[in-house]
Parts: sequence; structure tokens; C-alpha cells
Amino acid sequence: MKLEQLRDYLTMPEVAMRWKATDPEMCRAVLKGLLKPSLYLNGQFKRAEVTEAGSIELVDDEAPEQLLGWHYITPIQQVGALDCIARTVAVVQETLPGASMWALDKTLSMRDLMRDAVVMAEDLIQAEAALEAETHWQQRSAKTKEFNSVLNILSIVLADAYHYDPRVRSSIAREITEAGELHEIAVSAGTIAKWMQEANEQFPPAYMNDPVPLPKPAREAA
Repeated sequence: MKLEQLRDYLTMPEVAMRWKATDPEMCRAVLKGLLKPSLYLNGQFKRAEVTEAGSIELVDDEAPEQLLGWHYITPIQQVGALDCIARTVAVVQETLPGASMWALDKTLSMRDLMRDAVVMAEDLIQAEAALEAETHWQQRSAKTKEFNSVLNILSIVLADAYHYDPRVRSSIAREITEAGELHEIAVSAGTIAKWMQEANEQFPPAYMNDPVPLPKPAREAA
């Protein structure tokens, strides 16, 4: 879905519904930094600063400031398997030394974030792009064991039937694409090549320990 098709933000339950995610999965997405919750503020808040050592300290000699609008809840510290604490907000996502922050009236837990926080549209798009292309392979499926099995099977087939070695240029992806077309199954060579590499990286066959690339199979050398 394109950014312009979204509202300015989605609540955490709306994100969960959009992703078909369980509460534990949503919690993990927050704790891992994939989801960056925001909070709408309208009131007086004490300023805080990030020290060079990375700690956050209140600026006691300054009067509270009036805040109005959306602010990132940061940093979010994990304190349990599916729980966290958050005490401050900022206008930037990173807690950089010298960055201005503001202390909340109360410490937020994961339950508070799930109830009161939202994810801004641009941050949701960024998270979904990360899930699609940049996150670790284990985060691409809630069914990790099943996903592992699929990658294992793919690695076995590539090793046994094709002797696939990513260090050697081959036409395997194109061959599989053409085979799929014969069975009216359309998968691009680029997609196939991507998952071939993924399977090989996560579950490499024994011959990948050999520093010298293996010769091409006879049908490719011909």
C-alpha cells in the first residue's frame, strides 16, 4: 500500500490487524526496533539530555516546556521477554549525545505502548520495506521452523540436483523459471536467484567449506 493511501498514522492494534500479527509478535517488533511508536503530547514536560556515556538525565535548572504534537518514544528498554519501559520522548528516533528529550509524567510499559502509541505512516512504510527486503531471514516468517525446513529443502535440491555454488556463475535460476513456465507457474529468475542465495547462505552444503569453487555440472559446461 502506498504512503498516500494511508492515514497519517495507525494505532498499534491497527498495525497488528494489517500485519495479521499476534500481540507477542507486535511486542517483539517494538523491542527489536522495527516498529517505532509515537505519542501525541499536549502539555508541559521537563527537558532531558543524552550524556556522552549514553545515559539520560533531567535538566533541572530549566522550566518545563510546552509540547504539542507527535514525538517518538525513545529509548525503549527491554525489561522482560515481552515487556519494556520508556520514560522519555524525542523528535528524532536516535538517542544521540546532546539530543534534546523530554521526560514523560509516567513510565510506559509495553501494555501502555500497545494501548496509547501509534506508528506514523512513513515509519510504517519503512518497517514494511525492511520486512520485505532488509531484515534477517528469520523475521520474514512467523513460522520459523517451517520456513527453515523450506530453505533446507531448497538447499538440498540445489546441492544435489544442480550442485549450486554461488561463487560460480550459472543459469540455474533461468532454467527453473523456464521449467515453471512449462507448468504454468510464473516465478521470475531474479526471485529464484534471491532465494537460492538465501538458502545457500543459511544452510550451505558441505562442499561450500571448500575454498575452491567446484566445476560446473556437465549440463552447464556443455
